[in-house]
Amino acid sequence: MKTDLPEDVKQRNEILVSAFNSMKECIRRIQYWIEEEWVRVYIQSDFYKDDRVKYIMEQIETSFCVISLGTADNGEFSIALSIDSQINKKIGYYFSSILLRRLFEFTPEVCVNNVRIMNFSMDCDENLKKILDERENGIGFHTVSVTPFEG
Repeated sequence: MKTDLPEDVKQRNEILVSAFNSMKECIRRIQYWIEEEWVRVYIQSDFYKDDRVKYIMEQIETSFCVISLGTADNGEFSIALSIDSQINKKIGYYFSSILLRRLFEFTPEVCVNNVRIMNFSMDCDENLKKILDERENGIGFHTVSVTPFEG
């Protein structure tokens, strides 16, 4: 990771790390309210340690969204969000709206070019199964947990 960055890039990167951490918490809080266990599966992938991936540093995978904290060659961070095509069925319109609103509430205008929705119709179930298979086969650095149901 580049350390000789201009001050404005360093500040923006700090804001994006904070926004990413807030998004992780937002996802967890949504999951607390969902009864179905599969929807409460939460995987945190550490790509700092994974030589297969160059531009993603950390990623959160669930059955309804995937959110990544990445970096470019120039050292600028970014956040990418992909949403499952069935998100409204999985978590409802209310929580779907919260998730999208929070993404942009957590990132101020100075970061507008560093936050993107990559895919509105991802098959997050297939992605989750792939990551679980990788973990079972000792590939990658994935931490799996199930958020407790508190609804």
